Amino acid sequence: LTDCERKYQEHPQMRYAQPEEIANLAFYLLGLKSEWISGRVLAMDKGFSTNHPYVKTL
Repeated sequence: LTDCERKYQEHPQMRYAQPEEIANLAFYLLGLKSEWISGRVLAMDKGFSTNHPYVKTL
């Protein structure tokens, strides 16, 4: 397996995010409802980092 195929199989949802899903977060962050969010890294990985603790330290 290639590295990309292996990572895909390790992902809890067995799929990658679609551009529309990434855009939803971007639109939320641009809106007024996100005014209290600052200085954070939001992991939009659909659970990948919960299975890979080393990702949390990056």
